[in-house]
Amino acid sequence: MLNMNPAQASEKRMTAVICTAGVGKRLRPLTEEYPKGLVRVGEKTILEHVLDCCDNVGLHDVVLVVGHGKERVRELVGGRYRQCRVSYVENEAYATTNNIYSLWLARKYVEGGLVFFNGDIIFHPDVLERIYASEHEDSLIVDRTAILSDDAMKAHVAAGRVREVGKKLERTPTGWAMGIYRLSERGAQKYFSIAESLFEKDERNKNISFVVPLHLMAEEVALRPIYIDHLPWAEIDTQEDLEHAHRNIHDIVRA
Repeated sequence: MLNMNPAQASEKRMTAVICTAGVGKRLRPLTEEYPKGLVRVGEKTILEHVLDCCDNVGLHDVVLVVGHGKERVRELVGGRYRQCRVSYVENEAYATTNNIYSLWLARKYVEGGLVFFNGDIIFHPDVLERIYASEHEDSLIVDRTAILSDDAMKAHVAAGRVREVGKKLERTPTGWAMGIYRLSERGAQKYFSIAESLFEKDERNKNISFVVPLHLMAEEVALRPIYIDHLPWAEIDTQEDLEHAHRNIHDIVRA
């Protein structure tokens, strides 16, 4: 594991933003009353797995963007993570918007840089340690060893920079962009500014992919890949994904 001493950690003013507002239609009936983040994998929910990893690296400023089943999220977290400063941001339009809008809603709670998590992933603790400890403040996790599905969020890397992110790329994918992104203070503010401009142009842009601003800021902010080849993780969109995560949970969460 990549360990930092307290002095190093204190220099990094970062906020974890976890989007757990969506409906999770493909996991129904499990998600009828609560979001995917509250689905259990092993002994914990997806959200608890992520929060535990945040705690392990000292990422204690946390913003939870909630919507569907918001009260259930509050009940789960409650006072359980007292070492974390947890803020809740409600996306009232969760049924018609995407993570680009949820992340933008969290902007007022972000001090310094941020680490953004899709709310449907669990991962080996070293995954977060690797991006949190990296010298690259604008970066994203890329797995070059994962078998890419049509629905996978893919990344193309050239000359040490992420040049393209999306489900359909013009260039050959380098690997799977698994759903953890880190932005510096400058990068985060640029992202929020671009997102806001997109919303002002067309309300429907609140439902586009959250990677669109990353493309638009690529010339000004260099996104670097953080490779996690062979480290286990799981994205949970379907019942099949959930069964896979259950089968591999001990490998995924081991420290």
